[in-house]
Amino acid sequence: DKKLQSKEKGERILLHKFIKEVYPNYKFYKFHATLIKQLQRIIDGDCDRLILQVPPRSGKSLLSSVLLPAAYLQAHPDRFVGISSYSAELSQGFSRKAREFYRDGGGQLDPSQQAVNAWGTQGGGGLWAAGVGGAITGRSGHLLIIDDPVKNREEAESDITRQKVKDWYSSAFYTRLAPGGGVLIIQTR
Repeated sequence: DKKLQSKEKGERILLHKFIKEVYPNYKFYKFHATLIKQLQRIIDGDCDRLILQVPPRSGKSLLSSVLLPAAYLQAHPDRFVGISSYSAELSQGFSRKAREFYRDGGGQLDPSQQAVNAWGTQGGGGLWAAGVGGAITGRSGHLLIIDDPVKNREEAESDITRQKVKDWYSSAFYTRLAPGGGVLIIQTR
């Protein structure tokens, strides 16, 4: 299937193998194997909506907001990934690490676009990062990721905060989804 072919390497990108290549000391546990199978479905184009609700410190952000975007862009260097979290700083941290893993996996960066909040691939795609509620006008994504849209339990229990996040998601973030793209939402449980 041609949609499974990497445009840079000519081979299917398998998330499990990608992780072993760019993060050789990664400790795989049973939960991670299950999650990686679901994330692989996103890379392969077999899943366009996924919500993860798992406890803190389970490795969900490293796998879903850092390693997945790097592998996704290896497989699809002509596409865009958007990452958002409750703060721009956290989103940019995910972007920075994803950019490093993308390079470590052999991905070629666009020399004119290497900023932490927006970097490009030589295939014409790239990654952008913004905080929930932040400006994303003019951006689009084939894979949109929201990792922890609220900062803490107090915000999670606030009707006002929840409504602001819902409004931003429906009026700004979701409208950035490219045709045929997918959304991944990660929440701490």
